[in-house]
Amino acid sequence: MTVFEEQGGHLQASIDSVLAQSFANFEFVIVDDGSRAKETLEVLERAASKDNRIRLIREGHNGLIAALNVGLSHCRGEFVCRQDSDDWSEPGRIERQVEFLRRTPHVAIVGSYVRQCQRNGDELGVFKPPTAPADVRSFCSVQSPFAHGAVCFRKSAIDAIGGYRKQLYCVEDWDCFWRLIDTFGGANIPEVLYNYRFTGRSVSARKWKEQAIGSRVLRILAERRDAGEPENVEQAVADVSEQFERSEAGYFGALREADHKVLAGDGLAGLMAIVRAVGMRPYGALGWLKLVRALTFIAVPPLRRRLFSFR
Repeated sequence: MTVFEEQGGHLQASIDSVLAQSFANFEFVIVDDGSRAKETLEVLERAASKDNRIRLIREGHNGLIAALNVGLSHCRGEFVCRQDSDDWSEPGRIERQVEFLRRTPHVAIVGSYVRQCQRNGDELGVFKPPTAPADVRSFCSVQSPFAHGAVCFRKSAIDAIGGYRKQLYCVEDWDCFWRLIDTFGGANIPEVLYNYRFTGRSVSARKWKEQAIGSRVLRILAERRDAGEPENVEQAVADVSEQFERSEAGYFGALREADHKVLAGDGLAGLMAIVRAVGMRPYGALGWLKLVRALTFIAVPPLRRRLFSFR
């Protein structure tokens, strides 16, 4: 788990869900990426003092990718499970994933179905990615087939591919897992083992432009790998960034940001984001339709699960 200025209640619930796992023989590596917030530090110190399975690593604030790679360097087990600091795992998650990897040697990474929730924990729906290795690999070209915090992978496999690449901020997990799948294979367990919390702090809500650029870069890099050609990450990022400014991706990225804020429970912020997107393209029907959907989502709670497709 990496942590940076996390809300205390969310962080505590996340840590508690790991410590309460039915599979108890683990080390819990937590990398604090230079947090200063009192509530974050208090939760971390209290948890580390109460359970000797926790190894709290303190770093300066170097960003998520650096913290992820520091965490990997401290992991000593055969398998590594990720956990985001504002989400929570079901009690049998680690047991089910370790069991799966032990009996499926041709797979290096496994995720699961994911329950998606508003910031306050209210359920919105379930993300059901493909489960079979061939389908998981095909899905990579659409989006990541895993929620970042929901995966368990072989330590030897992620070391072999070099961990997370620093040039691919905002899509570092998608890139890392795609490379793992290409090299070793991946799968999902068709059970809800993880709970994802939409928040206004998430990368999807704040960094939609970087994610839109990154997703295009990943597809280019995957094509290079498929063709047996070398990957030039820096060149791909530069080329796509230049093209982005002249494309429609900015409009669709803004609408995605708005959706995420609405789902998190930030209704006003979400509505304002949709209005800004509509201003970019006032004659586009999609923006107006999303505005109607957002208003309905806010005003009619019983309809919320029917208004969004969770994938």
